Amino acid sequence: MAVRAAAAKLSDNLSASAKAAEVARLAVSAYLKDEQRTDPFDQALHEAQQRLDPDPVEALATGHDSALASDFLRHRVSRYRARECRQIGDREWQRETVAIAKTVEKKMARRFRDYLK
Repeated sequence: MAVRAAAAKLSDNLSASAKAAEVARLAVSAYLKDEQRTDPFDQALHEAQQRLDPDPVEALATGHDSALASDFLRHRVSRYRARECRQIGDREWQRETVAIAKTVEKKMARRFRDYLK
């Protein structure tokens, strides 16, 4: 399981809750980095790297069945619909991204904690 593998890389001094929170933070960060990776060469290189040396945090963030990615996109679409499908500027987009990231991070930390108990 990717959550346990990612948590195993963290200090043994951390509680299950602290490990879950850190794994969630790392996974959300990895998701956002992947979202910004738009160059096809960079995407292919990253995918090749993951196949050769899989990172469990990346798997949590970008896997085909990633609950994190699904939840992030669900929040993004919900906010888009709430503003009646109007586009927003770069600053507003960044603020929205940070807000969604915090929400998803908290949810994933709770979910990951259940895997680590």
